[in-house]
Amino acid sequence: MQEVGRIAAVIQPIDTVQGTGRVRLDGVDWIAISQTGAPIPNHASVRVIAVDGSKLIVAPLEDSQPAAAPSSH
Repeated sequence: MQEVGRIAAVIQPIDTVQGTGRVRLDGVDWIAISQTGAPIPNHASVRVIAVDGSKLIVAPLEDSQPAAAPSSH
């Protein structure tokens, strides 16, 4: 599918326990599920991993984590 690998914005927190989660991709709202089951907060950026019918399976972007770069002195 052409959505796989794309970046989407979380517009409703993704929470498997609560049964919530929506993302927006190219102006279209999709139901979203976390690939790992871990919650993903509102306004986060996610990568589409797979499409399951009308749902996107997503993972948070790694670049939201601080990079382990050598310090510059």
